[in-house]
Amino acid sequence: MKHSILTILFALSALITSAQQTSFELTANITNNDVAADIVENADGDFVAVTTTVVSNNFDVTLIKFSAAGVVLATATIGTSQNEIAKSICTTADGGYFITGYANTTFSDNDALVIKVDSSFQIQFMKRFGTTPGNDYANEGFEASPGQFTFTGTIAIGGSAKPSRVTLDENGIVISQSYLNTNQFASPNYRGNYLGNGLIGFAHLSNAISIVDTSGNVVRDFPFTAGTFTSSVIRTNDGKFVAIGLANLGGSSTTVSFCKADTTTNLLSMTNEYGYNGFSLEPVGIVQDAQNNYFIAVNKIDNGTGFSKAMVVKTNPLGTVLWGKQYNAVSTIDGRVNSIILTSDGGIMIAGSIDLTGTNPDLFFAKIDSFGSSTCNTLTVTIASSTYSPNSATPHTMNAGTINTITLGTPYDFPVTPLPNLMCITIDINDVTAKDMSVKVYPTLFDQFVTVESDEPSQRLNVCITDLNGSEVFRKSFYGNEQLNLSNLASGSYIINIENAEKSQTIHRKLIKATFH
Repeated sequence: MKHSILTILFALSALITSAQQTSFELTANITNNDVAADIVENADGDFVAVTTTVVSNNFDVTLIKFSAAGVVLATATIGTSQNEIAKSICTTADGGYFITGYANTTFSDNDALVIKVDSSFQIQFMKRFGTTPGNDYANEGFEASPGQFTFTGTIAIGGSAKPSRVTLDENGIVISQSYLNTNQFASPNYRGNYLGNGLIGFAHLSNAISIVDTSGNVVRDFPFTAGTFTSSVIRTNDGKFVAIGLANLGGSSTTVSFCKADTTTNLLSMTNEYGYNGFSLEPVGIVQDAQNNYFIAVNKIDNGTGFSKAMVVKTNPLGTVLWGKQYNAVSTIDGRVNSIILTSDGGIMIAGSIDLTGTNPDLFFAKIDSFGSSTCNTLTVTIASSTYSPNSATPHTMNAGTINTITLGTPYDFPVTPLPNLMCITIDINDVTAKDMSVKVYPTLFDQFVTVESDEPSQRLNVCITDLNGSEVFRKSFYGNEQLNLSNLASGSYIINIENAEKSQTIHRKLIKATFH
């Protein structure tokens, strides 16, 4: 027994000295068809994902919130008797969320869908827009200024699909709208990434990359293509723009193109291409960290079966590959990444789906540290790098557009019960997800009792302890200080989540139960 206690103490000491970033992999099963479309980190350090699930034979939008320790905190399913499919989510200035996607009665006539909810996932407005007939999609949403919401996507105009921009007021009423005038192939996936400072970078284009302001003016056309079409455009830390795209379409294996352009000269300072031998790579998104490194989310596709696995490629500021990692478990038949974000602790989060049977996808999230580890199911892959040769392209113009409000069925909003599986976790012993919350937890290596001590005895604390699978094993609410009797817990590791109810703040600590007698 003494040897096992020393081993636990050594492990705990290693956790304290390494001060590593939180990492974990989490799956969740809500229905027989669950796919995470996008994810954000809120001001409390929790993550909120927008997903599509099947409820009563209809597709609905489902929100799921979980902590930085991978513990599910809240859910809500939002929909009507028709189909609603999620595409994006962003946080809003009032602490709520703006969600975009599309809706339909039949899949031959889709309409853009927008939903605004408060911090408790209660609907503030839910609207459906489109042309009749025609396929219209809200693929990306953002709040450029408080109370003004913009969605970008595809609008069917004049019998052709156009990259579009629509801005709404705080009640979801259309303020202005416009579309890019392009004769390229019709795509349902046009997406304008918000670049900050009132600028939008349009992606999924097969010709020039366009930078548009929120009033609908084209302020910059980069006369090159990032692959056959661009997947994502972001503004870099040095004020330039980078784009990733799908290259080598029609070849034996598709690859990822990665270009960087100067904002004043339109000259390219980086033109890279990444591939993986024997597989196709599908680019999804890109983020840049404070050290100017890039993280690119891609799906690695088996050209024989069509099934895919979620991957992330990290490069240095010049685009040189530092590592490539795959994150789905070996037993995964099909897995996808649909979103990638930076996290407040310097790591990244990816969201998508995982399917162990080939017929029943579940939600999949991987919190990854800056070294590429998600604790488990991390496979290093070798990424081939070469020089990409962009083609010249024709710039776009922007025209005024017309979009109509479509009758929406009666919306519903109710919580659902997911079946979470926290596959693995590594959490910094001093991980704090809310600032200015002075709470002590001791001892973190315990036998029977753990003390929670607050500097604000008048504040109510809600304590929830979970095992590493995310299952709740203890819950209690109290004011000030409390000694928790945890003698009935089995030996092992746990996560204690402590919420300050008045301040809506939460901290997380790792506990280790050992038997000393």
